[in-house]
Amino acid sequence: MSYARKDMLVYKSFVVIAVLGKMAEADAIMQQPPLRRSVIRVAEALQKSIATPLNLLYRGLLLPPSITGPPISTNYLTFTYVSFSEDKDVGCWFARPDAYISGPHMQNAPGDSGWVATYTAKLSEILFHWSWQDSLNQSSPNLYEVIQSIAAQNNEDPADWVRQLYFNLKHQQEVMLRPGADVTITPVDQANCPPAHVLDKKLRPRPDFILAPAGLEPRGIAPGTRLYLRDADFPQPLARCPVCGQRGVEIIYRLAQGLSVYPCTICGQSSFVT
Repeated sequence: MSYARKDMLVYKSFVVIAVLGKMAEADAIMQQPPLRRSVIRVAEALQKSIATPLNLLYRGLLLPPSITGPPISTNYLTFTYVSFSEDKDVGCWFARPDAYISGPHMQNAPGDSGWVATYTAKLSEILFHWSWQDSLNQSSPNLYEVIQSIAAQNNEDPADWVRQLYFNLKHQQEVMLRPGADVTITPVDQANCPPAHVLDKKLRPRPDFILAPAGLEPRGIAPGTRLYLRDADFPQPLARCPVCGQRGVEIIYRLAQGLSVYPCTICGQSSFVT
């Protein structure tokens, strides 16, 4: 099926918003028939032009006691698309009630429990596959330029949205399907999933690097140098800030240079510690 340039722009807008986790906004695009047709036209063209693996997919679900399985239909989600991942850890992360990603949901529905859904999709069901991103970035505007424009229109920080999109595309191996699949579900505690703190450490978004501030010259690091992250920790309870002494450090960056960075959400200072 052929598509026009405007179809591709609609498609890329849908993809970047969905990958960013803004499900309601992505669903709003698919709820409009002309825009949904644009998404489907491009998806069907990509299905034919890119060799796409059909591997086992995983999705984490937080379900009320009234919904059990297996199997269950993803129609109950009421969205116009359903996100899965080829990485089991991603499905486990979203299924862990005590994971960072589940916090807002569990505050509103503390009785829900975690399940890992599995499914092997047909090619015709795929709206987006993470392996398509290189092809999508070869035409202008690329995915990052699209998300920058959308962020600016929403009075959000374009750089922050770009960082989130880059991290999710790199780590979540996302596959979006049309709804309606009958998935098999397994309780998260029976699915051989890593504990929540391990999954948080792997999958909670963080930048690839930070820019060195002034003051690190004695260590041979010039201001503005890219300091790449070797790892990141997410302390619970929050760590104390070396500057103000308050527990305002949500993330500790471990840098390749042997430094650790403690950015404080209370005083706004970032401390570099050996």
